[in-house]
Amino acid sequence: MDTFAPLAFDPLDPVALTQALVRCPSVTPAEGGALSLIAEVLAAEGFTVERPVFSAPGTPDIENLYARIGREGPVFVIAGHTDVVPVGDAGAWTRDPFGGTVSDGVLHGRGACDMKGGLAAMIAAALRFRRENPGRAGLDRLPSYGRRRRGRPSTAPSSCSNGRMPAASASTIACSASRPTRRR
Repeated sequence: MDTFAPLAFDPLDPVALTQALVRCPSVTPAEGGALSLIAEVLAAEGFTVERPVFSAPGTPDIENLYARIGREGPVFVIAGHTDVVPVGDAGAWTRDPFGGTVSDGVLHGRGACDMKGGLAAMIAAALRFRRENPGRAGLDRLPSYGRRRRGRPSTAPSSCSNGRMPAASASTIACSASRPTRRR
């Protein structure tokens, strides 16, 4: 297992975790450090972390992350993505798209709403739950890095079919997933 330096923020704080993720320039198809950061946070909490790479002919390889703690149900599953669409005209931005700054109570930056903020909130809640309820429920964490497009790998079918993720059953107590939007 990799050894990481202490985090510069509290991973139980979803705003701080979102800021850290927004500061990762994870523009499709580059991972940009977002999955590495999530791996670091989860490994520090005792999760076993895997970093599979999904490939399909004619498309860039897509890095992913699968993490698990516990081996028995019930299981709580979190799924989402960390990639963002390109910035476009950087001069048109009033703030750094990867700055993760908070102004007047609003966090600004690529992925703050779709979906780094959502993942940060789910991760912070799951970690808080684990700390407050040791030994209860296993957790599976699979943030889908790559956007689901024709001809590009999707994490959900691969993960479920390879036996890592539990099928919908009594042992699954919750599942949170998102469907990324496509920029046209």
